[in-house]
Amino acid sequence: MQTDELGREVPAGRASSGVLRVFPLGRRVSRILRGARILRRSTLICCLVLATAGVADAKDFCIAVAGGFRTYIGKAFSVPGKGKCKAFNAVVQPPFQGRNFAGGLACTASDRSHVTFSLTFATRPADADVVDLPLPAMTGGTSVIFGSASFVPCSASTVPIP
Repeated sequence: MQTDELGREVPAGRASSGVLRVFPLGRRVSRILRGARILRRSTLICCLVLATAGVADAKDFCIAVAGGFRTYIGKAFSVPGKGKCKAFNAVVQPPFQGRNFAGGLACTASDRSHVTFSLTFATRPADADVVDLPLPAMTGGTSVIFGSASFVPCSASTVPIP
């Protein structure tokens, strides 16, 4: 055995150049750094996806009642998670007896079987509607005032305000 510059024993022929071979350690360090870069990138990508998911889901939410005769248009709304409630402010198209704004809460059942919208009309609070939509289909629901209720995709003709 021979010794290198640092006094360590190395096999014969390895210390002949006078340079300590550190390639295996260098490779390990570069692999660790590469893994850290990949981890940072993947974390950043996951954060961006999660941040934009909430924005992407918050679209206009339209509920057709009375077979599509009237539509509740909730602006920037998405169905709350199971056992959660959130505000639902809507424009009513066409207006119901001169009342074109309604507001209230939308609550999803703990078993996520349905979502219930409790709405009060802005110009006449004595009138209220309760809409119940089964999940995940959101069709074949009921409305206390109008009978039938179903989720429908919002279109330019039903959305009256930006």
